[in-house]
Amino acid sequence: MGTQTVVAHAKHATQQQANGDCPALLAPALINGNGSGNGNGSGNGSGSGSGNGSGNGNGNDSSGSGSGNGNGNGNGHHRHAASMDLLSSSGSGATTTLSQNSTPKSSPPATPAKAKKAGGKATKKRLTPEELNSMIHSKISQLEEETAHEEEGEQALVNAVKKANKEITQMINSEEADKLTIVHQKYMDIEMKRLERDNGKMRKQTELVRKERDTAKSDLSKTNSMKHKLETLCRELQKENKRIKEESKKLALSEQQKREELSSKFETTIWEIKSKMEEDTDEKRKRLKDNELLKEKFKSFLEQYELREKHFNCVVRSKDLELQLYSAKLEQQKQLAEQETVKAEALRQQVAAFAKTEAELRKQLNVYVDKFRQVEETLNKSNELFLTFRKEMEQMTKKTKKLEKENTTIKTKCETMNKNVLEMAEEV
Repeated sequence: MGTQTVVAHAKHATQQQANGDCPALLAPALINGNGSGNGNGSGNGSGSGSGNGSGNGNGNDSSGSGSGNGNGNGNGHHRHAASMDLLSSSGSGATTTLSQNSTPKSSPPATPAKAKKAGGKATKKRLTPEELNSMIHSKISQLEEETAHEEEGEQALVNAVKKANKEITQMINSEEADKLTIVHQKYMDIEMKRLERDNGKMRKQTELVRKERDTAKSDLSKTNSMKHKLETLCRELQKENKRIKEESKKLALSEQQKREELSSKFETTIWEIKSKMEEDTDEKRKRLKDNELLKEKFKSFLEQYELREKHFNCVVRSKDLELQLYSAKLEQQKQLAEQETVKAEALRQQVAAFAKTEAELRKQLNVYVDKFRQVEETLNKSNELFLTFRKEMEQMTKKTKKLEKENTTIKTKCETMNKNVLEMAEEV
């Protein structure tokens, strides 16, 4: 039985209470109205609920329509728990208006931090213009895909709203008994879909943030390992440079000692040659030749020694340059490590913020579930009261039928008695 019949039964109950024929029946207090006056009025109403009023006259109830003596002015409002105005009535007639205000919330799009990663990689290695162009194009395509996904989601939401509007119009044209159940079910489905969609978006955002955090942690561990390796290499290079310097000093000292020994030997040989040359001219010539040979050998030896010294100086310079280069690389890696730590801290803060928002959304979801349960309980209570009212009405109809049958039997008996009396009078 629909809302129109409920309103009609309520009017009939109030009229019978005014006549004193039957006690007042209680129904769900969804519509409150007061009316008083004298006159004639009739009206049809639709809605679920009953009202209290007083008047003089008799009324008949037949599937939501009532007529009788008594005219009243009253206003009633019915408010659904899901912010839906279903019924507004005034005077002797009633009109039904259905409006649903539901503004689906859309969560903000995720903002990926891949540009930051690209910046961190660019500091590690210089990128060519082609690589930069490819990275820019990939970023643009990614943003276009995200906007396309958002537009698809909005279009799907618009289509769902249109579909819901069509279903609501079909529901309005359908029977009165299924309206409340269909509206309640549709509203619950839409609300649960919206919450599931928001929860899915939040899960995607948290997954993205977790992935970025893991990548940042891996990059940080890599940079730390590279830093330790570079520090060990620098230490080894410093040790190697010290060893090479010490070896070069030792070689220089040994070469100087050898040169001094050779010079002393050369001087001794020269003095010996001079002494011998004085003794013998032939031997002197031979010794002169030997002396020239020794001079040439000594010159070649000095040239070789100078070349060796130049070579060692070049090696020492190259090692110093390598040490400077590795120290510069070490400073660069330290700066990169500091940048990665800052990024990791920012990502941790984002993860904490998303966790808070997720907890708040879960609390809101629990609140909505509790509200839905309360609505279901109230609907179940109203249905139980309506069933009791219907049973009592059926009992009253059965009693009226029995009384009508008894009345007909009594009438037949009276007619027979009258006939018998007439016959007896005629016989007398």
